[in-house]
Amino acid sequence: MSLFAIDDYIHYYNHERIV
Repeated sequence: MSLFAIDDYIHYYNHERIV
């Protein structure tokens, strides 16, 4: 996994948690 993929996943995961 690349750092970009991890960063994108973190943003998506956080958004799901907030919602």
